[in-house]
Amino acid sequence: MTRNKVGIPGVGAGWRGIGLLAVFWAVAAGAGGVNLLQNPGFEEEGSWEATGAASLRNQWRSHDNGDFNAAILGLWATQGQDGMIQQSGIAIEPGTQYQLTAWLWADLGWRPQEQYLAIAFQDASGEVLDQVKALIPVLHPYWTPMKCQAIAPSNAVSARVRVGAAEVSPQGALTIDEVSFEVLPAEPEDAE
Repeated sequence: MTRNKVGIPGVGAGWRGIGLLAVFWAVAAGAGGVNLLQNPGFEEEGSWEATGAASLRNQWRSHDNGDFNAAILGLWATQGQDGMIQQSGIAIEPGTQYQLTAWLWADLGWRPQEQYLAIAFQDASGEVLDQVKALIPVLHPYWTPMKCQAIAPSNAVSARVRVGAAEVSPQGALTIDEVSFEVLPAEPEDAE
């Protein structure tokens, strides 16, 4: 099952799915927890997979002052109309709330049909139990943190995170850096 949510601060606040909370927004502050991803800034080989128009370890602008980033390239790169980076096999705890954050930079002229962050939870056999796909609004040529939150189902053992775009633009690229996947603190229960 995939649940979609388009979110911009102040629009549609408080949306809740049945058994799964998906919230998406752009804010400057991070969750501040331990990053469960390997190679979050793309500085080393491995850990990430790129498909279609996606590219790993590019050497242009970087948010974290490193040397590399990932990107989804426009049609100019002749790598296809869709692109995605993903990291799989991330150990998680059932019933826990997680947050995926990615710092994104969109070149002028970058206007894909769809761009998104996604979290998928899997059981021990690798079957996807539930997935949250947060649609990203139009971005601009400066670094913007985009976030997606989801609660792992009771029988989930691992997660897969993705940043992707479909029907990419003829020009430009979506640059991706400093990706994190963190546990969010539990919300305190109301005292009666």
